[in-house]
Amino acid sequence: MDSRYIRYNYCLKSNISYFYSTYKKFFWICILSLIVGIVFGVLNCGKYAGDIELSNMLNVGIVDMLKGDKSGIGLFWFPLIKYLIFCILIVCTNNVFLKKILCFIVLIVCGYVVAFDVSVFVLTYGFLGVVNVIIFFIPFQLLFWLCLVAFCCVSTKEEFCCKSQNCSLLQIKNCIGLIVLAGAICLFLKYLCLPAIRITIIVN
Repeated sequence: MDSRYIRYNYCLKSNISYFYSTYKKFFWICILSLIVGIVFGVLNCGKYAGDIELSNMLNVGIVDMLKGDKSGIGLFWFPLIKYLIFCILIVCTNNVFLKKILCFIVLIVCGYVVAFDVSVFVLTYGFLGVVNVIIFFIPFQLLFWLCLVAFCCVSTKEEFCCKSQNCSLLQIKNCIGLIVLAGAICLFLKYLCLPAIRITIIVN
């Protein structure tokens, strides 16, 4: 096996291990925030289970995309702008406590909106809806959420990292930049694949 590949694997595992050990507590609080939003989204949608349709989705753009009125890439730009505004807001905020509160609120809202819309889609199309969500939506959504949580962790604990690990400010900024870029790519792939749902589902 190539020694460079072995070194790369070792470095990757070491970085993941360091990240988890450094941000473990805040990481799980962020995950819990997402779960809270998801649970409330599913429960709230369940109240209307007997009288639900696509027009009830919170993300109206997805409804237009499913009907063929918009492309997936056309929908990508507005979520990207919101994502970047959030990232810039967090990076520019000096108060760490305020950063954390903003992160929790955004994660709860994200979890709620996605869970509500996915529940509407599944209740509308049943088993076929579940299959489409699993194949075309959930993988990229989970990757995007992972990037979002990683961003929240690093951007709210950069002071600790610099003091305890002697990281330079440039290294921290590069790390944050890479995470934001990875999140944007996941978001792009999500909206790129969404129109594939129309292949198996006919929207009235």
